[in-house]
Amino acid sequence: MNTLNTDAKSANLVNLLFLSLLVLFVGAAIPYLDPVTPRINSDLLAFAGLGLFGLVTCFGLPPNSSHLSLNSLGILSGVWLLWACIQYIAGINAASFSYFLVSISYLAAVILLGICVSMWIQAGQGQKLANWVMLAVLMAGLVQALAIWLQMFQFNEILSPWLGRSASFPRHGGFLGQPNLCATLMVSAIVCLVFVNPKEGEASASPEAWRLVAMAVMMLAIFATSSRTGYLEVLLVSGLLFLVRKRLAISWVWVALFVWQLLAIALGEVLASFDFLSGQLLDDSRQAVEASSNHRIRILKDAWLLIQHHPLMGVGWR
Repeated sequence: MNTLNTDAKSANLVNLLFLSLLVLFVGAAIPYLDPVTPRINSDLLAFAGLGLFGLVTCFGLPPNSSHLSLNSLGILSGVWLLWACIQYIAGINAASFSYFLVSISYLAAVILLGICVSMWIQAGQGQKLANWVMLAVLMAGLVQALAIWLQMFQFNEILSPWLGRSASFPRHGGFLGQPNLCATLMVSAIVCLVFVNPKEGEASASPEAWRLVAMAVMMLAIFATSSRTGYLEVLLVSGLLFLVRKRLAISWVWVALFVWQLLAIALGEVLASFDFLSGQLLDDSRQAVEASSNHRIRILKDAWLLIQHHPLMGVGWR
């Protein structure tokens, strides 16, 4: 009888853990609950997922198996949080109170997330947590990719008003509405494809058919974002996988991620040139990159001027 109760409790813990991760990663990647403040709504969903994750951590792990501890990132975030409070109280930060709350909420979330993850590792459940996190990130990446596919083939009205035409059209931004964020999420999901649920005794997964299909779907969606950040991330991931290939027995299929991304770009270019899908052609993308680069150089120059004039106190939220 005790065994049955333990099994039931374990099953409920797993279900609640997965639910919290779904809200944390997938929920924050999808709908515009209010088109006026879409980014804030996504963050609220992420904070709700973090709260559920905290409940699972506090009540689901075995008693006395772990204790509260701060990692270096948590300590650094705590210092920044304290400094943000000092700036607001002293009137250095002239932002409204609502913006102040949003800014310190991110820092508090980083601190709490680090504490919870540390408790799982201390309890010997780090591998289980990592696997569920990767599965949730993979699902979030696929959700974004499917949203971008709807935008590419101009079927996004099916999910209106949650999925509209991208503000940076012909670059597509999925539910997040921001191409670079979408590309980064999908690259993270591709990394998860390499390591989630490998065979017993293996550190990385073999390139099974469903993994390759998922990779192809996300890579064509990355093309539709025309994100330089996304392309650079794929290149860096390929390099890192090459460096650890022997130690983790990673297939050459995964090491060649950048090659497959180049093929996806070529395929997308052909389809877009024949109007089979809407996407930014390479020549248009090149012109946009030049304009964006010049703008970023101006931003960096302005930032350097601010540092020169306010080297210690900064200027707060602007």
